[in-house]
Amino acid sequence: MPKKNGFIAISIIYSFFLCFIMLMMGMLANYTHSKLILRKTNEPLIFEQDSHLTAKIMQKYPSRKTISDFSQGCPTSSDNSCSGLFQTVDDDGDSYYFRGAIDNNYLKLSSSNSNLWRIVRINGDGTIRLILDGDIGTSAFNTNYNERKYVGYTYGNNSACTKDSPCTSNYSSGNFKNSKGGNNSTIKDQLENWYKTNISSFDSKIALTTYCNDTSFGSGSETGTLYYGAYQRLSNSSINPQLKCPNPTQQDKSLRDYGGVYKLKIGLISADEIVLAGFKPTNSTGVTTSNYLYYSNASSDYFWSMSPNYSITNGAYSFNGYLNYRYLSNTNVHTTYRVRPVININGDVIATGDGTKDNPYIIK
Repeated sequence: MPKKNGFIAISIIYSFFLCFIMLMMGMLANYTHSKLILRKTNEPLIFEQDSHLTAKIMQKYPSRKTISDFSQGCPTSSDNSCSGLFQTVDDDGDSYYFRGAIDNNYLKLSSSNSNLWRIVRINGDGTIRLILDGDIGTSAFNTNYNERKYVGYTYGNNSACTKDSPCTSNYSSGNFKNSKGGNNSTIKDQLENWYKTNISSFDSKIALTTYCNDTSFGSGSETGTLYYGAYQRLSNSSINPQLKCPNPTQQDKSLRDYGGVYKLKIGLISADEIVLAGFKPTNSTGVTTSNYLYYSNASSDYFWSMSPNYSITNGAYSFNGYLNYRYLSNTNVHTTYRVRPVININGDVIATGDGTKDNPYIIK
């Protein structure tokens, strides 16, 4: 009998020990999973594998900075102290943008494709924004210019392009189609034709992501000179570029049928992104030192942004970047300037290389 009782006691002890071990393993697994979820929630742009493109960028720039004074451009000193990877927010969360003299943000979509891109920023949704290191020729933003609507990337849309209901132009079966009808701007047609001819084979790696053709009301008058949102942020005494895209508005709060918030496969850089990259927001005295948006083989010194500046009853004007002196300018939309495509790729793509011009990141 004592032996039986001893056996039972030992069995109870082992059972308890086994339950304890299983409980601890469950707690450890739950803790690990919770930490992973927490990490993904608080730092959605950090990937576990070093070969992911986002991880490579973030590891190269472990210290991300913020900046409050954008009035003088960047770099402002010989030590390039304001160059690097900086942090702000966009409509999808934390965004990390390159600024100033950067020499390790080069990328190619494949080893066989000759197009060289520069990384502009990591978007809040985890995608990565690129701008071509060069241009695809010249174009007017719109060949028509004598109405306000011609600052729109599209115009005459069936309904307004808003955050909740963006105007989408996706690529399928060899063509682009606008989700809300409307008319393409001249420059949109050129960009999408170039996409079809040159990079459509990479369509699965190119994300459908937010672009901002900000036609929100800034100041002025709907019947006189109307200044749009980007003008209000970038042309006043307090320079405040942002990556959040306002809904298109009028003073009476009705929505415009041109411009606004888009979801696109290809588009243009915004005026806010040009200033965040280190261009000076005014043309009084330009920044003459290096900036990653600069490229030396342009036959024209100006390139278009997607951001409207202002309009009058018989004219439409948009922002552009002036390459030689690294400042933001503006002109009538029918002027012919350089076209620099902007695309976004998925942030979890595998990439080789170190981002330098001689050894750019190459998407696998």
